[in-house]
Amino acid sequence: DFGCGLGDAIPVFKAHFPNASLLGMDVSPYAIEECRTRFGSIATFLTGDVQQVPQVDFIVCSNVLEHLTDHLDVATHLRAKSKMLCIAVPYKEHPMIDEHVNRYDKTSFRSLGPHDYRIFTSRGWSYYGRELWYHQYTKNLCRFVRREPLHFQRWQIMYRFT
Repeated sequence: DFGCGLGDAIPVFKAHFPNASLLGMDVSPYAIEECRTRFGSIATFLTGDVQQVPQVDFIVCSNVLEHLTDHLDVATHLRAKSKMLCIAVPYKEHPMIDEHVNRYDKTSFRSLGPHDYRIFTSRGWSYYGRELWYHQYTKNLCRFVRREPLHFQRWQIMYRFT
């Protein structure tokens, strides 16, 4: 898990791949220390950037690249370090979150070679149920009246390179 943050995905990976040796990597020493405390019994954690990524079978890079100006270079390096690479990023994000510097569509990683992709909504990224009605639909009526940009359900795209 490249850019693992606080390691919240690690238990999910372990549940789906119980026999896998899991590795989480992040540039934040604080995040890695927290990962070791919380999930050190089920995974190994390393502090480092893309240059320290070891050769592995499979890399997941979820919600990282949209923050990086050198996102294509990082993705190219990750692709070279794995047999399979999955990248998840916001899809056609509008309006963009302030800390995001890249916008993605179906062709964003064409330069990395053959791949497939899937577009989906994700809990934690989009509103659901009552929150969807309040935060999106109701507020969009107000935005429309005030001639402000409308907000839509947030989508993600996952690219898979093999």
